[in-house]
Amino acid sequence: MSVIALPADLDSDQAAALLPQLRRQIAGGGTGAVVLDAAAVRRFDSAALALLLECRRLAQASQRTLEVQHLPAGLQSMAHVYGVDGVLGVPVGASAGADPLV
Repeated sequence: MSVIALPADLDSDQAAALLPQLRRQIAGGGTGAVVLDAAAVRRFDSAALALLLECRRLAQASQRTLEVQHLPAGLQSMAHVYGVDGVLGVPVGASAGADPLV
């Protein structure tokens, strides 16, 4: 299992800069689950969702699973609005007090 901590800022500029590093870590990180720890994420936009979806695609291409932990409530809500909450494993009815995602 590979655990990757996401940065506090995950807007379009940071997401674009982070993607090459995540590609290397996911593709070259062995086998098993890839865990993205979003505990530090404080500032984000829709690019954060695009990044998470791309990480999911990369993990699947490497025959690995993707787990997102500690996704902020605002990003959970955004995933729901965009209809990708199920793809990312965001629990139905997630709220600000929701448990971390696994």
